[in-house]
Amino acid sequence: MKADKNLLKKEKELLGNNLPEIAQSWNSYLGLKLTPKDVAMMLSFKEEIKVKVIQDRLNDLKEKTGFLINNDLQEVYNTYKIYKNLSDRDKKNYLFIATNYDEYLSL
Repeated sequence: MKADKNLLKKEKELLGNNLPEIAQSWNSYLGLKLTPKDVAMMLSFKEEIKVKVIQDRLNDLKEKTGFLINNDLQEVYNTYKIYKNLSDRDKKNYLFIATNYDEYLSL
């Protein structure tokens, strides 16, 4: 899956680009000089970790006794899958922004 440029464009039109403000806030807190690209890259790392954690939870759920017949477990499993897909999409979008910031700005 690639970055969803249409979604990025719509989000930027509705919400603006908040990466410079996040960078400024983190710089004040950490005493560093981070750029909006750095922020996007770190947010992609965060989403990558979420995907891994969610995948681990999905694997754990599948191993529970009665998984295939327990509707509650199936519902939790499906909810985790939704979150995993969203985090995977966000990871790709943040990675695109981090590596193509000028193109992101022009969307």
